[in-house]
Amino acid sequence: SSSGINAEYGGSFPLYIKMKLPSFLVVVLVVGCTTGDSVVRKPGMCVMYDVCKAKGDLPCPSNTPAKPLEEDKSKAIIAEICPHLSEEELLCCSDSQVAALKSQTDKAKFMLSSCGNCLHNFRALFCDMVCSPNQSEFMDVSETEESDGVEHVTRLSYYLSNGYATGMYESCKKFPMVLCMKFFGKCTIEETYNFLGDNSFTTLKTDYHYKDPYSALIPLLEEDKSK
Repeated sequence: SSSGINAEYGGSFPLYIKMKLPSFLVVVLVVGCTTGDSVVRKPGMCVMYDVCKAKGDLPCPSNTPAKPLEEDKSKAIIAEICPHLSEEELLCCSDSQVAALKSQTDKAKFMLSSCGNCLHNFRALFCDMVCSPNQSEFMDVSETEESDGVEHVTRLSYYLSNGYATGMYESCKKFPMVLCMKFFGKCTIEETYNFLGDNSFTTLKTDYHYKDPYSALIPLLEEDKSK
């Protein structure tokens, strides 16, 4: 399926926002994966699923096929906050993860509601991280820990196209409190993704990769100087 990421200047571009990992890079990532297992990378495959540690809602490493949601309530939430995934019959998230996703994104909704484009783009970033049925094509589990005999994910590598990463940042740059916890001034794109991936509010840490030239599937967007 495809959708569009909304930009505050009124444009849109296709939601081919996630970088398909080049074959040589996949080899590096598979070798470096803390689980030691080969990762199957193709549409419909996850790298994590459900929650394996209730405290912090840390997910389970799971390179398995996407699954259907069980509860109608969860499907309604996906339609509300992840409309680009609403037609997907199979997802890489469980009902409990959907509820947690809504709870977390609703915290930002209060501050971002004045800009519908930013809210849409901000949600899409996390919707795809948690629920996309094609996780294996743009994410990798980089660190796991074990608790009471159960392995859970503690760190992810999340690969974005340059265009998507820049588009999300451009549409939300007027909200530095959300992007990098600044009360005054603007956040740089580096500060934005560093903060979103690792801050005191997140137990699942994420390394965002968007500078590599191989991820430039969509041209970089220029900052709107008129704003």
